[in-house]
Amino acid sequence: MLVLPNFVQEHMRSAAARPGAIVRGGAIEVESLDELPPPVWGIKNYSGNYFWTTNVSAPLATIRAIGGFDESFSEYGWEDIDVGLRLRAAGVEAVFNPRALVYHFKPRPRASGIEAMVAQARAKARTAVALARLHPHWRAYLATGINPAQRRFAAWRRRLGLADRLRGRLAGLGERELTSREVRLSRALANEAYFEELERTLRAASS
Repeated sequence: MLVLPNFVQEHMRSAAARPGAIVRGGAIEVESLDELPPPVWGIKNYSGNYFWTTNVSAPLATIRAIGGFDESFSEYGWEDIDVGLRLRAAGVEAVFNPRALVYHFKPRPRASGIEAMVAQARAKARTAVALARLHPHWRAYLATGINPAQRRFAAWRRRLGLADRLRGRLAGLGERELTSREVRLSRALANEAYFEELERTLRAASS
């Protein structure tokens, strides 16, 4: 993460204007820190997460009042969403400051990292079930995909064998950097793994 020189100042300015609120800033995703785009936030950089730990600040007392981060989230994913849902439930206001910017460094994936992407997606599915257990609310069900529409669509894709088709297209790439098309295919494969693991974890939880 690379912050702009005015980062702290902008967070403090918004906090002073709305005491007690959490302040969310913008993040511009970049694949290289050598050639940065202009530091101007655009809608493509928007995240609807209420408490997005890529760029957020909050009064310490506010975070302590809701119990802080839940350390039972031992795998990847959803711990910040859990905090956000509890902040919402407590009536804490969130404000967005597009001038409080960071560059979020996300290097282009390599072929050797595809299986790690899949494994991370599976871990995220397991923690999604934990989140929904803690927050049986439509926001959690929509965010995690634990709802009839998304689960049925995922089941339809499984019947078509989409994951196997994606693996076939991604086979034999070696160690090289992925092309933009291959990145999209890899993310689609990870998404299939997510919903497959989601169903397995839901079945295990109900048995």
